[in-house]
Amino acid sequence: MTRSRPTTAWGVRMAFMGRPGFGRGRPGPRHSNRIPLPPEGEPGFLVFESMTPADVNEVAEIEEASFPTPYTPQIFRDELREGWPACWWVVRHDDGRGGRGPAPIVAYIGYYLQRDRAHIAKIATHPGWRRRRLGEWLLLNTLLVAREQGAAYVSLEVRESNTAAQRLYFKWGFVQLRRFRGYYEDTGEDGLILVFTGLADRRTASRLRQELAGVEIVPPAG
Repeated sequence: MTRSRPTTAWGVRMAFMGRPGFGRGRPGPRHSNRIPLPPEGEPGFLVFESMTPADVNEVAEIEEASFPTPYTPQIFRDELREGWPACWWVVRHDDGRGGRGPAPIVAYIGYYLQRDRAHIAKIATHPGWRRRRLGEWLLLNTLLVAREQGAAYVSLEVRESNTAAQRLYFKWGFVQLRRFRGYYEDTGEDGLILVFTGLADRRTASRLRQELAGVEIVPPAG
């Protein structure tokens, strides 16, 4: 079944063009997107890179374990096929051992760009990598990449009951803009609209890069 693009909380339906990953004339990330893991726990690196159609099944498994009303694999395929301004990223755990095939995916994020705004639609981590600061690292990377793509502010919706996610967003500077009563149809609970502003400010970008460099991910034990 063909699925239309989601309408955001402000009723804005995106107009889509270009190719997956980056828009026409938009720059890619220039900050470091590969970090070594500490010697304890899992060896290797974490790599932040564009999602491809070959990643869909892995991403869909994490999606299924993360949301009460998950996207289907076909939805992800449609997103990647239709492309800009949908931007989808994955985080891989590269153990540095040179095994066959791509490194496994441990997290992902997707957002839509419209003018100077990036709206985060999805962010999730593999259950085995939760509460290890991977979500913080992924969010900070995304803020910096969205800034390089022209975003001055970032918005998202979060369930009222998802206090863990709220703590993460508030920690890194998001503020609540408004509340939508009964926003989530599957549970009837309220949705909170959060925004991160000032992304175009060079001082903000510098602070985010410093914070990103200081995020020490605690990997799962062997």
